[in-house]
Amino acid sequence: MGVLARVLRARWVRGARDQGMTLPELLVVMAIVAILVAVALPLFLNQQAKAYDSTVQSDLANVAIAVRTHVDESHTLPTLAPSADGYEVDGDRVATSPGVVLSAISGSADSYCFTASHPNGNVASNPGYRYTVTGGVEEGGCP
Repeated sequence: MGVLARVLRARWVRGARDQGMTLPELLVVMAIVAILVAVALPLFLNQQAKAYDSTVQSDLANVAIAVRTHVDESHTLPTLAPSADGYEVDGDRVATSPGVVLSAISGSADSYCFTASHPNGNVASNPGYRYTVTGGVEEGGCP
């Protein structure tokens, strides 16, 4: 049996009285766990912020469909008002995700703009995301 094997066997095969981990072993394990948490936590938080941004873009596109439908039918800009679980586009309810905030619609029936944001997203309320007739959903505020 080699020297390394004897050392490992002596270290890991203990008598009945020698149980548990030593203090240095415990400190090493705690240090490894702390390093893993320090590396993983920022990555997790960044992914969460990206998810909020994707939610804002999706909700903005959903509201844009309702706005465009109203404009096509009446040739006027609708009002955009918060409701219990989303927003109302001239009385038609459009569900949005919790925390997503939309602005009022500005412009004319041919060229309008409105914005949306989430306070926990990477692209926060300034500038947020906007929807325009010509550009669709894009980053930035209304001109």
